[in-house]
Order: sequence, then C-alpha cells, then structure tokens
Amino acid sequence: MADSVFVLEVHHGGYFVGLPKLYLSGKVDFIRNVDSDLMSYFEVLDLVKGLGCNPEICNIYHKMPDSDFDGGLRDIKADTDVVDMFAIHKGRGIISVYVENIGVNGDEIVDCTALVSKGSAIRNLEVGDGSGGSGTGTGQCTVDNIVIDVDEVENDDLNTPMQSVDGNQTMEFTEFSEDRDMERPQLEKGMLFANAGVFRAALRQHAILNGTEFKFLKNEGHRVTAKCKNDCGWRIHASYFEDTTSFQIKSLKCHPCQCPRQYRIRHANSCWLSRTYIDRLRDDPNWKLSAIRKAAKRDHMVDMSDSQVYRAKRKALQEIEGNHRQQYWKLWDYCEMIRRTNPGSTALLKVERTLSNTAPVFQRMFVVYEAQARGFVNGCRPIIGLDACHLKGPFLGQLMHAVGRDANDQMFPIAIAAVEAELKDSWVWFLENLLQVIGRPEEHGWTFISDRQKVCTYPFFLLVLSAMNIFPSTSLMHALIL
Repeated sequence: MADSVFVLEVHHGGYFVGLPKLYLSGKVDFIRNVDSDLMSYFEVLDLVKGLGCNPEICNIYHKMPDSDFDGGLRDIKADTDVVDMFAIHKGRGIISVYVENIGVNGDEIVDCTALVSKGSAIRNLEVGDGSGGSGTGTGQCTVDNIVIDVDEVENDDLNTPMQSVDGNQTMEFTEFSEDRDMERPQLEKGMLFANAGVFRAALRQHAILNGTEFKFLKNEGHRVTAKCKNDCGWRIHASYFEDTTSFQIKSLKCHPCQCPRQYRIRHANSCWLSRTYIDRLRDDPNWKLSAIRKAAKRDHMVDMSDSQVYRAKRKALQEIEGNHRQQYWKLWDYCEMIRRTNPGSTALLKVERTLSNTAPVFQRMFVVYEAQARGFVNGCRPIIGLDACHLKGPFLGQLMHAVGRDANDQMFPIAIAAVEAELKDSWVWFLENLLQVIGRPEEHGWTFISDRQKVCTYPFFLLVLSAMNIFPSTSLMHALIL
C-alpha cells in the first residue's frame, strides 16, 4: 500500500465516558483507499455525513498510534489537523477516527440522589382538577418527591398561566419562524423554536449581529445553556417544551448583553459566511474574495480572515454546483442517458479497482455523438486534429479531443475523452475507440495532425500507431503554431 493511501477505521454513534476514558455504544465502519493528497477537513465532514452523523453536533478525533484515549486523542477541526493526522500515521496504513455525539454524554448520566446533592429541587406539586367551574378549582392531588434539575426551573415565570378557562391553564408563547426571523433574531423568554438546531443557529446569529461572544455550558440534544464569555451576567437556557420536539427559552438573564462590541467573533466562521452570501454567489460565482470580506464587514461589522473567506466561497460554490466527488457517482447514468437519447452514440466509462472487493475508481471516459461521427465521415475532409489540455479542479486529469474540418473550413468536433494523463496507453485507448466509430485509416485515408507537443511527436505517434497495428500508410503531419 502506498504511503499516501490509508484505511479509516471510523467509530461513530457513541460517546466518551469516565477516567480512564472509554468509548461506549456506536459502531465501526472502514473506509478504504483514502488518498491523503485528496483529503481536507471538508472531505472528512463529507465522510462523517455519509455515515449518518451530523457534524454540527459531533466532535471528531483521531487517536495517536500506540496511545490511549486520555492522552492520544487529537481534534480534527481544520485542514491543518487533517494534514497532521496523515503525517503522524504515515506508513501505518490504518487510522482510528472517533466521532463523538455531543448530545450523548455518559458523564451527564447521574441518579436522583446525585441531583439532590448538587442543589436540585425536590418539590410537592399541587394540580387543580377544575371541578369548581371557572378558575383553578378546589380539588387537589399531591405528587411527592419530584426531582427537577436546577437548569429546568430557572424560569419559574413560565409556570404562570396567561389564560384560565374552566380550569384549563393555557399559555401563549412567541413562535420563532426560521424563514422570517433568522436574519435578525430577537430572543425573549418563553420563545418557541422548531428544534434545538434552529435555536442554536438563532443564538449564533444573534451573537454575531450584536458583536458578543458566548460559550456553551451545556450543549446537548435535550438542553442548551450558554453564558457571556466575559462573565457579564448574560445567560440563556433552553430545553424541550413539554412533550414535543419544540425548543423553548426557559430563562434569559441580563438581556441584552452590555459588553462592548467585538469584531472578531468565533461563531462568525466560514459556514456562517457561506450561508449568508450563498444567494449573492449564485448570481455572481466570480465574486472576489476581497469584496466578500468587505461586504461582511459592511453588512455585519465582523472581520473575517482570508482563509475563512476562501473556505466560505468554496463551500457556497459546492452547494450551488455540487460536490466534485459526488458528481463521479452519476457518470454511469450520464453515459446511459447519452446512449438512450442519442441512439448510435458511443459513451464509454473505464474504471479501475485496487482490490476486487473495493469500490471502482474513475479512470477514463470517451464520448462520440452519432451525429458528429456521421457528419465527419460523410461531410468533412479526411483530416483529424489531435490535442489534449489540462483539466482544472480537485482531481485534475487531461481532456483529449479529435476535431476535423468541414466544407466551410470550420472546426468540426468529433470526439472527446477525459483521461488520467497523456500517456501511450491513454492515447492508444482514445484512438482505438475513435477508429472503431469512424472507421480504419486504411479504408478512409485519414490524416492525423498534431501540434508538436512532446506526446504527439513523430516517433511517439508512430509508437502509438504501431501499438494499434497501424503503420505509415497513414499520414502524420505537424501543424506549427507560430
């Protein structure tokens, strides 16, 4: 196995507990043929998403070789962490990666007595049955020894009814609309959110707009508590509303935060910036990085680093145009669509496998439309120009093409192929497929023209033709580009 190719042993769906640390629950998946040269932090996030995990509520670590969990776990939070991970494991082949669900933390599992000793309340609750007509009623039932976490009773005002009709207590709360209110969220006690994710997004957006920093005290699936990073007294707590999936702000203290505005805010990151300006980038994909940075400072009064702006634009364009890696999954369907919608056309896809049980990896693709082949054979000069150019993007490669000359002395495209590089083998493969479509040169007297590039020099091209059992009855000319 090459030094740059690894197997990722990904543990996910679990959490760390205790000292010494243990990883509980979850399962293990192996991701093979991971090329370190093609990996970045965003590719790691894509892999985690592919396993069914949500990176927004997960911590990702890799374990150092020959170490335990207590001293050997390293965060994966940036491209530099990914580079370090592959460098540390160079030559070892297998890397252990652990995905920890933030909302499932074994350290938070305690019994009732522990809650009492830490200051939780044990109360007797009296509930009216409404038997006395309007009002709260006269009947009572007593429920003893209800254990309530302190965080859950931070806002006793929420237990006060706003309306009371025939003994039924109802309360009215403001509902947060993600579509309407997310751009400029106004937080208030009792406000309801669709779920915990919407609440976290609104909290971050509120902090960015007001230039304040907060830190999470609890950030779990069923409750979220945060306070001002400068300890000014601002604090917010939210948890599930009754037996629904809605999230509600149960307490909000010292609001709004009175700390001086900050212009470098941790939550104003590349993900936030990409979501904020994705519509603008959809209209103008060539929007310059410097202009994006100025827009963020003008519109939101935040300073962004060059790397943050670069990553934000890349994420937004991936969202708009699609992920390059995922597009390769659709090539089989694309070739089939060409053959179905253009009968007689040729669309070939060549893949390679390092092992028989591994997923196929794209190597080459060849396309000739039936109208192009028929038009060249029946209406063009018997001259074929050959050339190749480099492909840009994360996976590079070369684009080979063959063109002819029509009756108006204009270029007439014949065939294209995406290959790994300009090699003898790739040129033989391209020309063999081309001649199978348009016919052999002995029959039609084709003349091939190249541009004197190193791959299309006369000796090299003769070598290619000889590999195809074609010999100098076929002409070869060099078109000099001055």
